[in-house]
Amino acid sequence: LFQKEMGMSMCFFLKTFKVMKALELLDAGKDNICQVSYKLGYDSVADCCNSFQEILGYSPQIHLQKKLPVLQ
Repeated sequence: LFQKEMGMSMCFFLKTFKVMKALELLDAGKDNICQVSYKLGYDSVADCCNSFQEILGYSPQIHLQKKLPVLQ
């Protein structure tokens, strides 16, 4: 039902939501990637980075280095 209404699986929606929240937290500058990963419930920093890469096409490290704009 979720997929029919939203046009995406719940798993993909949640992954995307967490990545967008990670962007917000990283841009706020209070937390590092490790802290953000655990705040968002990832099992590891690697899992967070993999999701980030899958959704945005670049790593959290690249985002922090280049201060790329948050997607809307």
